[in-house]
Amino acid sequence: IGLPVIFKNVFSINNYFLKMKSKPFHIIKAENGKELLSTKLSDSGYVFSKVKMKVKFSKNKKNVYIYYEIKAGPRVRIKHILITGNTVTKTGFIKSLLLFKKGQFYDQRKILDTQNRLYKKGIFNSVVIKIEDLENEVSKKTIIVKVKDAKPLDLSFGAGYGTYTRYKGFIQIENNNLFGTGKSLSLRFSKSAIYTNLLLNYYDPAINGYRGLAFNAVGLDTDIITLNYTMHKEGADFSLIRRFNGYFKGLLSYSMFYDFLSGLNPGAEITPRDDGFTRISSMSISFIYNTKNNIFNPTSGNLTNLRFSYSNFILDSQINFFKIYFHSAEYIPFVYNTDFLIGARIGYIRPMSPTSQVPINERFFLGGRTTVRGFPQDSIGLVNLNPYGYPIGGDVMENYNLQLNIPVYKSLDFFVFQDGGNVFLNTSDVRPLALV
Repeated sequence: IGLPVIFKNVFSINNYFLKMKSKPFHIIKAENGKELLSTKLSDSGYVFSKVKMKVKFSKNKKNVYIYYEIKAGPRVRIKHILITGNTVTKTGFIKSLLLFKKGQFYDQRKILDTQNRLYKKGIFNSVVIKIEDLENEVSKKTIIVKVKDAKPLDLSFGAGYGTYTRYKGFIQIENNNLFGTGKSLSLRFSKSAIYTNLLLNYYDPAINGYRGLAFNAVGLDTDIITLNYTMHKEGADFSLIRRFNGYFKGLLSYSMFYDFLSGLNPGAEITPRDDGFTRISSMSISFIYNTKNNIFNPTSGNLTNLRFSYSNFILDSQINFFKIYFHSAEYIPFVYNTDFLIGARIGYIRPMSPTSQVPINERFFLGGRTTVRGFPQDSIGLVNLNPYGYPIGGDVMENYNLQLNIPVYKSLDFFVFQDGGNVFLNTSDVRPLALV
């Protein structure tokens, strides 16, 4: 009774109540129906709406009649948007994050989504969005967005130990609200027994205020010791990031890195570029799909990464090649709070004339905690072709991972896994079932 005309044919409302008809009565379902009506009204601008529910039983107590009395009140439009409390963040940047605009009907869902969006930026200590003078029931209202800025500068550091990297630590200084625009700039130094990294990172989440397009620039200077070679690497990577929705994004990137390789194992050199200096410049297109329910310890969802890379003299590179890399991991909830992981990786490199073979740091290797566990890091890579028994790497790679995660106590889990894979020198050598 009293439902505004715009809701008369709304499928979600009609469908919910039709499912209740001629079914056993549950007071919880009736109450949920009341909440559904209240939510739909609030999301459609009926800020002052009130919904009352009455339940009447038939004389024989075999039937029940549910009445919802609705007082919708005026449908409210947004008259003005007032942003207050920001002392660091620019008002224009906050406005670019709002999901509602002046002149639109009030939508409670958009209000909550905007509040979450502002919180997730990590640049505010508090965010409150409310209607000004809520007691006055009129059709045009001012929305107040009140924020409290967090300190933009952050110093962080940490240390740890791993079986592969052994000791490791980092120190980082970051401004995550550069000039009050939501852009970030960070400098990070990290050190372990096998690497020394200096990383400069700049990120713009919205180019010219457009939320769907971001820009990322990375400068890197690193020294790394692997099982197969030692490398000094320096250069930069620039990426345009297009977010299609909350789960799917694409990247268009250009990178230029100067690599200096040394310390190769005996017999591992199969091209002159395996030793000494090489400049590699490339363009790449990447697609990332991520529905994981937790960043660090997912129990459901999918993470898929597909990347195409092209390096050529016209990009100021000293080698030519085309590269494809695919990785997908599916997390499936199982019985008794356990979950099952199915993962697959495929890699392919095609050297292009006049390049006959890519350097060893571009070739594929397997082994280690993320690919084929039980083998040392990067130890799988055609050791049979090296008379000294050291891996040389290949142009084709395949890898699968199966894992059952069993929670034991709090954050302690027990894993049962099986991994497999192999590396092949080129496509003519590929044998899909020849796995280690």
